[in-house]
Amino acid sequence: PGSSKSLAKSIISHSINAGLCVDGNSITGCDNVYMQCYQCSQYTTSQGIVDLFNKTRTIQRESAAHSLACVVLDEVGLAEDSTNLPLKVLHSLLEDSATSEYSLKGPNVAFLGLSNWALDPAKMNRGIMVQLEDPTIDELTETALALIQPPGRAPDSYSENITPHIRSLSRAYLNLFNKQSTYVKKDYFGLRDFYYFIKMLYSLCHGYETPLNKRIMLHAIKRNFGGIVEMDVSDIFRECFTGLDDTKIGPLSTPTELIRVSIERHLSTYSYNGNLIFERSRYLLLLTENLVALDIISQSQIVSNKSKIIFGSSFPLDKESFNICHYINDIKRYMETGEVVILTNLSNLYESLYEIMNQSYYSLLGKYWVSIGIGSHRVECPVDPKFRLVVIADKNTVSDEFPPPLINRLEKHILTVSTLQTDNPIFEEIVNKLSNWINDFTTVDTQEGPIRYREDECFVGLQEDTTALVIYSTMSLLGFNCIDESNANKILEESKLRILRLATPDSILRLRKSRLNYESEFVFKNYFSFKLSSLTDYLMESFRIQPADTQSLNQSFITTRSSLLTTNDISELTNDLKEAMELSNVRFDFVIQNIFLNQFNTEKEFVSTIKSDIYSHRLDCNTKVIILIQCEEGNTNCDVISCAKFKIVEIVNELKRCVNSNFSFIFIVRLLVTEHKSRFAGFCGLEWDSVHIDELRQPHYNLLPPLNIAFNLTVAEVFDYKFPVMLGLGEENSFKKTRLQRCVQTVVSNSTTDRGPRRVELLSMIVSNPEYS
Repeated sequence: PGSSKSLAKSIISHSINAGLCVDGNSITGCDNVYMQCYQCSQYTTSQGIVDLFNKTRTIQRESAAHSLACVVLDEVGLAEDSTNLPLKVLHSLLEDSATSEYSLKGPNVAFLGLSNWALDPAKMNRGIMVQLEDPTIDELTETALALIQPPGRAPDSYSENITPHIRSLSRAYLNLFNKQSTYVKKDYFGLRDFYYFIKMLYSLCHGYETPLNKRIMLHAIKRNFGGIVEMDVSDIFRECFTGLDDTKIGPLSTPTELIRVSIERHLSTYSYNGNLIFERSRYLLLLTENLVALDIISQSQIVSNKSKIIFGSSFPLDKESFNICHYINDIKRYMETGEVVILTNLSNLYESLYEIMNQSYYSLLGKYWVSIGIGSHRVECPVDPKFRLVVIADKNTVSDEFPPPLINRLEKHILTVSTLQTDNPIFEEIVNKLSNWINDFTTVDTQEGPIRYREDECFVGLQEDTTALVIYSTMSLLGFNCIDESNANKILEESKLRILRLATPDSILRLRKSRLNYESEFVFKNYFSFKLSSLTDYLMESFRIQPADTQSLNQSFITTRSSLLTTNDISELTNDLKEAMELSNVRFDFVIQNIFLNQFNTEKEFVSTIKSDIYSHRLDCNTKVIILIQCEEGNTNCDVISCAKFKIVEIVNELKRCVNSNFSFIFIVRLLVTEHKSRFAGFCGLEWDSVHIDELRQPHYNLLPPLNIAFNLTVAEVFDYKFPVMLGLGEENSFKKTRLQRCVQTVVSNSTTDRGPRRVELLSMIVSNPEYS
């Protein structure tokens, strides 16, 4: 990637059409060439390629005698990853005497395929293959010298100052190029990264009017070779710092400053001491965890609040080409007005934006223009110089799914809460303390040795960066702009309480035998005060916190291990809430709207349904509208859930502008117990109240005592527990038989041995005992 294949194609095409020479040799026998380009991707179809050949042959037939029509498949290697196997049609289309079903009548046309890796031999031996090997240090040095001192331009003091360092920089890049496969895929850092690195060194030295120094060198390295936490790239370039001055002239290289500067410095110029610095920065790829970068951007000043976010839909039918065209139209509009556009969850679109990412702009009628391609369809779009593009993606998605040509077109940076607070030792200390607290919480000491439970087993959806995100959002919740010695302890204790809301009941019951037993009473007291024994208790607690006559907008994200609520369950929930409200002297009207996320095929259907529920109650501000959004199998529906949450936040922001808004959006996600850690995130940042309610229904519906009572009972005492008469369950009855019968299905489903049938026999024998009748 980055070896100027597309540039070579354009030079040849323009030279032929202009009647010029290439390398001093005339191109004869051809007056014009018409290149029909097709942007390949994993969604390329064989019919699309056949239609392109058909169109090109029609152009050839209608053209002048000395004109040439040529089919160009750009990034043809990406189409090989398609499950449709679209490139098989090339076997017949590239043969002069093809007789297959794909053969087309008409004159033969030229063919050009551009790829970043070799195709299978059956395709390559049907044409002339031109292969470019990895560059040598001499080739890199020659190219780098031409970048800072183009032929025909007199050298200046800045290029002369950088020239002695070019060879060592080329050597360091080759070293990095060879080492990168240990941590990431090959070509993660391509030639584009090196070329932009050299050009940035020159533009920074020129703009700051200073010889190359360590500060400028470090900034350029981190800007162009970022995105990998496991490898210290600046250490590979260590020899390049030799002999450089250690001055403070130049930009800072903190994580936030690197991102901010890259967004602010675009096609136009910026000033230093009255001098204008011209820097054509690449667009950004922000690698994050569970898209937490969106929360960081919304809370910080890294990106303008006026930036436009386009969150791609993961609903089943939204990956069709029609929806891709819809997103491209939005991008075109923002390009023309010069907005900062943030793209996420749009993997099926990025290949169409390669020309934009290359910044292959041309000037016409006083404007910049660029070509956008979807298959064989291309459109010319105006671009405002202030336009900036930011792609946000999960770092695991980038390493597993993003092709190298996409990755090295962009300037890469890690953006997580941890990297955001890299220079804050107190923040790091608090993160370590909270991590140690979680470690003690999840470790149980036994006579055989310590047993360590998975963190996401004890705290649902806990991910690598969750502890830092909890602390960061707690700072905002408490109104602190930064963390220091005066507020560190308060933030830590509040963060413990927030993460405790994600705890599973079994982890709470194990606490007295864990390494955190010294805090067990503190944890019990606070955990049971959260009222998480059922959805009814949780809602009642929120009703008590907010007076009945207040109008509010709430967002809750609830995970559960129980089955989702049915229509009958919703009726029972409504009745339970009314009874509890009467006992607590809480009086106001409410209505519950229940929808299932899995029932929607498109994002538009989902949003329309939500807005329809809102519209039907928009005038009744005295009625609390609770909208339940339930989703099965959260482990496998992470992308759809993220998309739905983003749309809910957008709707809430719209409602905040209204005078009368009294809605609660409650997202309920059912999670299955898995042997391996999932990428599902249970904590959703500041905008959502994230909790885990293991059983949504009231305890007495399952004939089990509440957890705050059960955790002090033995197993025998649990079965003998008597419910209060006030619950209306009849006489004081232990319900032993019913409880045991309800355990049968769970025991069998959890059994992975031959003892399953035997356990059923034992339970059947027990419940048939007259003592339990």
